[in-house]
Amino acid sequence: MKILGGLDILGALILILVGAGIAPGKTFLIVFGAIFILKSLIGFLQDVGSWIDISCGIFLLISILIHIPSFVAFILAFVLAQKGIFSFM
Repeated sequence: MKILGGLDILGALILILVGAGIAPGKTFLIVFGAIFILKSLIGFLQDVGSWIDISCGIFLLISILIHIPSFVAFILAFVLAQKGIFSFM
């Protein structure tokens, strides 16, 4: 499960970039959005971690189309990074 925790930390960094206005390419956001949505389906949305993953995946996909306030990205990044760090413990 350490690979999934690494993906969480990488996703948090991507969310920080999106919140700072340094958005990566559209295909990059689509791939990571899809990864987080698929990762959330592993848990079948039964725990809080799966809900965090699906919300981050949806956020990444929506951020391609519209501008979402940066504080939302920073809050999601913090929660996702925290989840990734705890998966290493």
